[in-house]
Amino acid sequence: GRKGVTNYSDVEMGESGGGGGPSVRDDPEFTQFFEQTKKNDEKIEQQLDRIGAGVQRLKQNATLIKDELSIQKALLDETEAKVDNVHGKLKGLNKKLKETLKKVDQDRYCLYIFCCLLLLGLAGGCYYVFAVRNK
Repeated sequence: GRKGVTNYSDVEMGESGGGGGPSVRDDPEFTQFFEQTKKNDEKIEQQLDRIGAGVQRLKQNATLIKDELSIQKALLDETEAKVDNVHGKLKGLNKKLKETLKKVDQDRYCLYIFCCLLLLGLAGGCYYVFAVRNK
């Protein structure tokens, strides 16, 4: 049996009073108490076995969860490293894109200036054709 649980089959139920009187086993009240106590102990033993099995299942589940969390942590660490790498690349690409946009803006200004000069030249040519020739 378990610690702390009395095994009543081991209990000596000798004679009471030591002088040849009736045995404790002959007392119906004690016998009923003794049998009820044995039944209660058996029920307690069964419940303790069920609790022990439940604790074992909980331990197994906790171990599985711990293992799964370790795997998930490794995957998260790997993902974090990849995200950091991609973030660094994106920062570099953003910088290059800003520089390219600045160059395009500068090129656009040159294009605007060129178009303005071309229009001025056309306007001057038209003026020359219409104003100077018509004189």
